[in-house]
Amino acid sequence: MPSELNLLILIAGVSQGFFFAALLLFSKKYRSRANKYLAIVSAGLAIVILRLSELIDSDLFIELFEILSIPYLLPAFLFFYLKASIREQIVTRTYMLTLLPAITSSLISILISIADIFDFELLADLLESIEDFELYAIILFAVVITFIAYRKVQKSNLITDFKNWLYIIFFALMTLMLLLLLAELSEAFFQMDFWEFAWSGPPLFLMTISYFGVQQVNIEQQRISIRNLQNQQQKSDVPIANKTTAGHYEKLKQLMDEKELYKFPDLNREMLALELGVSASTISRILKNSHKNSLYDFVNQYRVTAAKNLLDDPKFDIFSLEAIGKEVGFKSRSAFYDTFKKSTGLTPGKYKKRQKMS
Repeated sequence: MPSELNLLILIAGVSQGFFFAALLLFSKKYRSRANKYLAIVSAGLAIVILRLSELIDSDLFIELFEILSIPYLLPAFLFFYLKASIREQIVTRTYMLTLLPAITSSLISILISIADIFDFELLADLLESIEDFELYAIILFAVVITFIAYRKVQKSNLITDFKNWLYIIFFALMTLMLLLLLAELSEAFFQMDFWEFAWSGPPLFLMTISYFGVQQVNIEQQRISIRNLQNQQQKSDVPIANKTTAGHYEKLKQLMDEKELYKFPDLNREMLALELGVSASTISRILKNSHKNSLYDFVNQYRVTAAKNLLDDPKFDIFSLEAIGKEVGFKSRSAFYDTFKKSTGLTPGKYKKRQKMS
């Protein structure tokens, strides 16, 4: 059994795992196809903690754990979560290939039980010798899944914050696998019991995905909803500037209106120059001569205006201020608040309240 400190960590991890799973499955705010997969990962990892730490040592629990092959299911459903998050269709072939290790492990566990019941000692010994390498197989499977996931996230068009969240969750998975591998190798080759330290890995992994997950999943879903509402209203929006308007400055404003370039948090002179077909230094000269302002202030004016439009519209009252700020291009909550207050004299929250009262 683990020490008192590790026991507290384990109990906290298990509780948080089941709570996070329930939140994703039953809260209307977080309910989605992607989050169902993440909920299974969270609950499954809580069960893994119970098994590894022997907090539950019931024979029935252990047998069900082996038959369900939960350690193989965690990387699999994490991969399904990724696919759903980047809006890729999960076809039957993908399901079957990803779940194949879990299915194979389950069949081996069932055959071992049958061999024990009917005293097929040779078969039981053979299958149990295969099981001796199961931890290595689980780690290898997690490594392969993580590599594929990393490539998919790189190629996706997700926002930077959500990409970082996906990187965090798969990095945490690999850290967990490394801890378990170290525990296994230290016991096999050095007769050192490292498992008590390894037990802290799964709870910390759960705490990581719970803490970051609730925030990132919520903000990403709100931003998607904001875009959907904006797309529905696009036809009734203010008409775009006349495309025949002459002058670089007017063309620059036209680009900002048409392509909403201000929504890119990392927008810079080079990006604008590429869009306008001029040099980066020309962008600075255009703004200096025509607008008497810096690129930073020029872009933030569009962001503040876009934020005000969203805050003025009752349809967007259900979304958090942070989600609105990031949707219009601000990198962080603080940048949104500071810039908005500098421009309007009010924080976004106070501006929203004043508009409701007027």
